[in-house]
Amino acid sequence: MCPNYKCAPNQIVLAKKSLSKAAKDKLKEYDFGVFLDMKLKSLENTKLLMFLMDRLDPSTLTLEIAIDKRLKITTHSIQCVLGLPDRGTNIDVPSKHIQKKALCKLERKLGVDKSEDVKVQDLIAQIEKDGEGDDFTIRCFVMILLNKLLLPGTCDYITGKEAALTEDISKLRLINWAQLIFDGIVNACKSWHSKKTNTTSPSIHGCVLFLVVSIVRNKQLVFP
Repeated sequence: MCPNYKCAPNQIVLAKKSLSKAAKDKLKEYDFGVFLDMKLKSLENTKLLMFLMDRLDPSTLTLEIAIDKRLKITTHSIQCVLGLPDRGTNIDVPSKHIQKKALCKLERKLGVDKSEDVKVQDLIAQIEKDGEGDDFTIRCFVMILLNKLLLPGTCDYITGKEAALTEDISKLRLINWAQLIFDGIVNACKSWHSKKTNTTSPSIHGCVLFLVVSIVRNKQLVFP
């Protein structure tokens, strides 16, 4: 069984190379500065990802590596591992209608034909044009961050979810990112356990990087 997953840290590494100093400084103000130091380029061990998803209990959000080796997933642990704030406003992913409208606006702003997908490369090209760290550059980087690391789905392209969540950049400071990522992991876990036996290529979405880093940092978790 080979899972379908789109977490791609290398795209974050690529995007940050195009950021101006002004843009990097502004991202730090938005609590995303921790990702400017990221060097990890890929999560290649699909067996490890499947193992972690299998051992993550959807009802308790506890990683059960063994009987006496457990790790509870909480918003606080997400804050500690990813460096994102566990404070602010709890939000839901916008409705499909709102996502569609936000994506259409984004396509027009980027000059992407509505018959084509908005690719990460389109956003990186926009970032490369900016030297002042303007709001749209910050939005482009955060969309890549959401799509390829924090809230990845099963698409290779930018979706309405990322477009809608970042449409009002002034609200980025107000969002409880730890809670939003936690909710994404909850949904990903439930989806994995409900679908893994019914398909030859189940999908892994949500922030799988958090799970990997969590077990690496917790030395008491020894694999059986």
